[in-house]
Amino acid sequence: EKRDPNLIAALFTEDADQITTSGEWRRGRDNVVRGALASSQGNPGARQIAIEAVRFLAPGVAIADGRYEIRGSQAGDQRRMWTTFVLMRGGSGEWRVAAIRNMVPTGSLPASQEPAAASGSLDYEYFKTKVQPIFLAKRAGHARCIACHGAGTPLRLQPLAPGATTWNDEDARKNFEAVRRVVVPGRVTKSRLLVHPLTEEAGGDFYHSGGKHWSSQNDDEWRTLKAWVLGQTTK
Repeated sequence: EKRDPNLIAALFTEDADQITTSGEWRRGRDNVVRGALASSQGNPGARQIAIEAVRFLAPGVAIADGRYEIRGSQAGDQRRMWTTFVLMRGGSGEWRVAAIRNMVPTGSLPASQEPAAASGSLDYEYFKTKVQPIFLAKRAGHARCIACHGAGTPLRLQPLAPGATTWNDEDARKNFEAVRRVVVPGRVTKSRLLVHPLTEEAGGDFYHSGGKHWSSQNDDEWRTLKAWVLGQTTK
């Protein structure tokens, strides 16, 4: 089902913000709407939010707590989420969302969100020469990884220098440190770098607000990432 961005935008105040379950902080109505549209595309199993409680804190200010579920394509694959809304009443009487805080109940976190191991078995040179170019590659129907992960996401890549086509060594090192935090060396299914952008049908999960970039584990780019996670080196 296609979402109308104008209808979604009408639900929020101009300075609205959102903190997602992954820790991403979306500031401003435009960023919240973009995230909502991307999430609905990447998580088609999302359902309507059921409001459980509303508290009025002051005239024109309220908090609403709700819950919803996201269902994956596999039987029994679902996550229950809780959401808190801060609501503001406008001059014409309409209520709009000023802030959203998304939460996952304790014990419901997907295994892919477990702490990553140390980087000892992850090869920096392989990352620099083989993995990094994937973040700059353009794929049909998707923005480049750097377009979203340059700012405002938990996995944050360094910006490219003006006119540069890749990162210098200093920034590549920073990228390496950032990306290794979403990898569990030697464990493919536990590495968010691999399962978030992969379709569920191919073995991925249903997270990743940027959509699904790979539909098969035989994709050359995905295989390159997998090789790095499994300890591949340039030697």
